[in-house]
Amino acid sequence: MNPKLLFFHRLQPTVFRLPITNFRLLSLSKHRLLSLPAPLLRWSKCLLPLLLLVMLSLSKHAFPQGVAVNANGNAADPSAIFDASSINKGFLIPRMTTVQRDAINSPAIGLLIFNTTTNCFEAYVNGAWNTVSCPAACTPPAAPVANAASSLSCSSFTANWSASAGATSYYLDVATDAGFTSFISGYNNLNVGNVQTQYIASLSPGTTYYYRVRAATACASINSNTITAITINNPAVAGTITGTATVCQGQNGIAYSVPAIADATSYTWSYSGTGFAIASGSGTNSIIANFSGSATSGNLSIYGSNSCGNGTASANYAIVVNAPPTTANAGSDINVTCGGTTATLAGNTPTSGTGSWSVVSGTASITTPNSSTSGVTGLAVPATTTLRWSISNAPCTASFDDVLLFTTNSVWHYRNKITIIGQNGAGTNYQVLLKIGNASGGDFNLNGHSASFPSGKNTGGDLLFMASDGITVLPFWVQRVDGSGGSAVASVWVKVRDNLDSNQDIYIYYGNSFSPPNGSNIDSTFVFGDDFFTKNTTKWSFLNGDVDLSNHYAYSFSAGGNKIQSNATIPAMSKLRLLSEMQIPGNYDAAIDVSYPASGTSFYSILSTYYGGSEPRLGYTDGSVSHNLSGTFNVWYFFETLKDNNSFKQTAVRRDNSATSTVTGTSASSYTGGEIIRFMAEDWQASPNRKWNFVAVGKYTSPEPAFGSAGAEEVNCP
Repeated sequence: MNPKLLFFHRLQPTVFRLPITNFRLLSLSKHRLLSLPAPLLRWSKCLLPLLLLVMLSLSKHAFPQGVAVNANGNAADPSAIFDASSINKGFLIPRMTTVQRDAINSPAIGLLIFNTTTNCFEAYVNGAWNTVSCPAACTPPAAPVANAASSLSCSSFTANWSASAGATSYYLDVATDAGFTSFISGYNNLNVGNVQTQYIASLSPGTTYYYRVRAATACASINSNTITAITINNPAVAGTITGTATVCQGQNGIAYSVPAIADATSYTWSYSGTGFAIASGSGTNSIIANFSGSATSGNLSIYGSNSCGNGTASANYAIVVNAPPTTANAGSDINVTCGGTTATLAGNTPTSGTGSWSVVSGTASITTPNSSTSGVTGLAVPATTTLRWSISNAPCTASFDDVLLFTTNSVWHYRNKITIIGQNGAGTNYQVLLKIGNASGGDFNLNGHSASFPSGKNTGGDLLFMASDGITVLPFWVQRVDGSGGSAVASVWVKVRDNLDSNQDIYIYYGNSFSPPNGSNIDSTFVFGDDFFTKNTTKWSFLNGDVDLSNHYAYSFSAGGNKIQSNATIPAMSKLRLLSEMQIPGNYDAAIDVSYPASGTSFYSILSTYYGGSEPRLGYTDGSVSHNLSGTFNVWYFFETLKDNNSFKQTAVRRDNSATSTVTGTSASSYTGGEIIRFMAEDWQASPNRKWNFVAVGKYTSPEPAFGSAGAEEVNCP
């Protein structure tokens, strides 16, 4: 059988299997072909009447059995003259415009057409064309607009689009290519309903996806634009850390960083040691770190993270944490005696770091610079050399300490320890009077071993005083020397550095035959003092007086109350000692006065030691109290006036020690500091020759420290 021809069999019902697009009916009686279209009808409700009309139009010689057209071989339904069945074809009747329809000559009753002008099915009945079915007009929706994806993660995102006018539902396509040939499972024309978002899951990280949406109605649909969405990838492998590889315990503000990690939204730093803290930048690729005082060495690493998870960590970055160096201690200062040029250092041994000696000033050769007890040679004489003991442990700050090495051409062959009995309230830097005999007498004697024993005021001879450490030189001043030769006794004031609230030891050195420089100095021994070996115009204003540089005393040369007065003021002391020595030639007055300015050029006397008058008088006054002692003209008198709050004690001693006068009493004067020293005389007495041998203001307490005992003589330089 020709697959494009349909034949009617006259002996039995005929079944045609037609996998064809068109077929032709053959009338056996007329042997006439009738061409009919073979697509499926779109509107099934109209098929039965249409098929009936078709059957009626067949040849009058056709058999009454029904004709079946299908692909499965089933017979026609008994009630049907024509039974067509298809799953992908319809029944297509003639289509024409209204003009073409009206041109049909003598249409038969029941003639069917599809009017393309009105889009209606029409039948010719009762002499006119009548509408059988007229489907409603189809208006397509507006094209939707696809928007950027949101909530992107490593395995999902949300597709978004704007509502489309007229749409009743939306269909979503998701593919891995822009041409939409490779759809992801479940997202090929997926009906998502009448919504504007769709969550899409089970995706691959770091992959580019494309999506579009179609707005649809019952009869039409239209596509949107295409959107590209890239899922988040896992963070990349962390790069190389940069920063300081060696740090110090307790060091802060150390920077570390790593190049930005692709796809990372946060960063995690890890340190295998202890004492590491992030001060700033936590969660980023650049941090500032602090190391505690007990931090230990360790490895630093970092990895990036995002919503997909953690990336691969960086390689370990080793950090060495060094302990701070041991605090340097160069040892006590060294007094190189007997003209020596070598010494042995005594620095501390470091437990952390490395030590090294260096020369800060002076001349020296260090034998073993890295040894804490290195020897030193080549010291200059006389000189003071400064050496430095440094302990370093990079990058920690080095610690250092200096030691002084004293050398001199003078050599003291002997020394003796002296114990000073302390008294509460004396404190530090208290001046103590010692009576030192050359070979006999005094508090103790030097066994005649002094090479040049002091001979008078401010002659230090070969004496040297040191603190208990045997290094610190103590200031001293020789006030006077009584006697001569082996029986000479020197009155020496020594300023003791250490606290004399309790007993303290000092050392006296002597027996230096190399003509040492004079160590006696009144100004460095007392709070204020001058023995007039020079004329000091910085210290004094010479109004009506001057200095005899040959005999070392100050004197007046004309009338006027103030002869000489100090430019500097005396610091505040609740207790003080005023030492002086004066001489007047006759019935004249002279005084040494501690005063403060009252107004203009007037002064208010706080404490005054005077000598003069017809008697003559030796006295004390503080402006309201006066006490007189008897004296002799033209004789040097030593005055010691002790002021203790509201009480006083004054002692006057002739230089030859032939007479001593002492007076005590109370005083209403108040001493607060800021006072000056004045050498005075009565205004009307124009005669000169009032003499002042020295003046000194020092510390005082009652009872006061004094000589206790002397030890056995030691050979210092053999």
